[in-house]
Amino acid sequence: MARSLLGLGTFSTLILNSTDVLFKTTYESISFCDPLGLSLYCIFDNLLVGKLISIAFLILIISGWRPVITGILHWWVMYSFTNSAVVLDGGDHIASIITLLLVPITLTDNRKWHWNKPKLKPTNTWFGVKSLIGLSSVLVIKIQVSIIYLNSAAAKLSVREWTDGTAIYYWFKHPVFGYPNWLDAILEPLILNGTILFIISWGTIIFEFILFSGL
Repeated sequence: MARSLLGLGTFSTLILNSTDVLFKTTYESISFCDPLGLSLYCIFDNLLVGKLISIAFLILIISGWRPVITGILHWWVMYSFTNSAVVLDGGDHIASIITLLLVPITLTDNRKWHWNKPKLKPTNTWFGVKSLIGLSSVLVIKIQVSIIYLNSAAAKLSVREWTDGTAIYYWFKHPVFGYPNWLDAILEPLILNGTILFIISWGTIIFEFILFSGL
């Protein structure tokens, strides 16, 4: 389920945005490549080809087909995107890291679909090895994510707009990350309400601390 949701997020980004938006260029190829030269957008030297291949891979990933194969493909898609696209946010980088940390798990997953239950019995030696690898990878992912939320929550406490409860207003009005103008009639009365803003702003900080403590 987690892999499908991660894949769906990137799939939506690629489907809903053109290459000139994602890569901030009107040319067919980008003028720079990742240090390893592994990006799909560099190997094929054509942004559209790289994008279409990424979308095809993501469809397989979302479907849950052959984790042992699509686990590596998922990391490749995310590595390519985060090292080639210009329009990125923290979530894209986090997804790239998580897909890498999931590779050890997927390499030991021989199911045809990741929705199916494992066929190995608990007494099987290979089951024990897979469990150790899986639990270790999941623990690393949990630590990584918990640190992200702790850092995010702690950083907000040093920003005046977050502590006085007005940060959400500025984010909603942000020209890039804010909501579209046609939602003004619905949302503006809410974000002009000081009490609602304060609850949302501090609710976000508290929720992030709770997520950190969930490790």
